[in-house]
Amino acid sequence: MHRIFQNFIDLLATAEDLQDFAKAMADTATALDLSCFAYLALQHSSKGKPRLISTYPSRWVAHYLRNNYQVLDPVIGEALRNPEPFRWGGNFNSKFTSKAQHRLFEEAAEFGIRFGFTVPIHDGHGPIAALTFAVDQKRSESY
Repeated sequence: MHRIFQNFIDLLATAEDLQDFAKAMADTATALDLSCFAYLALQHSSKGKPRLISTYPSRWVAHYLRNNYQVLDPVIGEALRNPEPFRWGGNFNSKFTSKAQHRLFEEAAEFGIRFGFTVPIHDGHGPIAALTFAVDQKRSESY
């Protein structure tokens, strides 16, 4: 596992453009046997469109952005509150506070996004970014 993350850091350090950045994340997702990833960076203004680099299904990404789900998403909410990486899915439902959040997770599941591991990124470039690796089925607890 350490080797995978070290390779990820090395790829990020040498990335020269968005394609290199996306390839680093895709290679890491593949090495961890995860189906997809998303890097979401929120803007300073709540009205600003977030920056998203992802291998999630394009229909889901369009739906997520069109509905401004970044404002509602409990995974993003947790990333805003907590700088530590975390797993979500299954028992993560207990963190939902609204029917809309339940609906968001149900809709994501229709696109094969049911479980994941998110790394919150708190830095000086904006309020938050989060890197999430996701799968359709629960995997080993080693992630």
